Amino acid sequence: MRNRKGQGVIIEVLAFAMSIMLAVVIFVVMISTGNTVEHTASQNIEYELGDLKKRSTVSITMNDRLWRDDAVNKGKYANWPAYKVISYYFSTPGNKMYIEDKEIDKDQAEEDIKNYLKYKMEKYWKEGPSDVDYYMNISNPGNPGQPTNLTVKTYSKISGGEEGRITYPISLTDGTTAEATLWTKGSTNIYSVGGTN
Repeated sequence: MRNRKGQGVIIEVLAFAMSIMLAVVIFVVMISTGNTVEHTASQNIEYELGDLKKRSTVSITMNDRLWRDDAVNKGKYANWPAYKVISYYFSTPGNKMYIEDKEIDKDQAEEDIKNYLKYKMEKYWKEGPSDVDYYMNISNPGNPGQPTNLTVKTYSKISGGEEGRITYPISLTDGTTAEATLWTKGSTNIYSVGGTN
């Protein structure tokens, strides 16, 4: 009986000693690497949170109303969310589009959409303590004679840059899909955005 108790105590002492030794080894490794593991993990978390902010910014922008921008007449687009107005803009052939009973010139709709997009991007990336440059483009695979791009930006995107890019699909009424893409540049912390380009 005593022998079994003694074996249990020895096992507990050995397990405790091993855990202390493991903690010391981890401590020595962290000191010798200059805390690189923690720094890398911190950077990865910041970039992931930054990507989350970009994704939510695009989602909120597409689901909000164009009249949020004072430059856009409140009743003009029948209180439709931005993605629906953009869908009609890209899908409707000719120079006019129709939202409920209103005929809207597509050049005016383009100006209103760009004003709205710029208003939202400025709100999220340029106001407050952060000053992050952005490049937002909505591209349409399109049909001949229909618009293909809407772009608002504060910098010229480096071609081929995939890092820091978020895309958001927009279903069009003609059955195709447009793509809203947001790049940001010059991030400094998780409250601005992750990624470069």
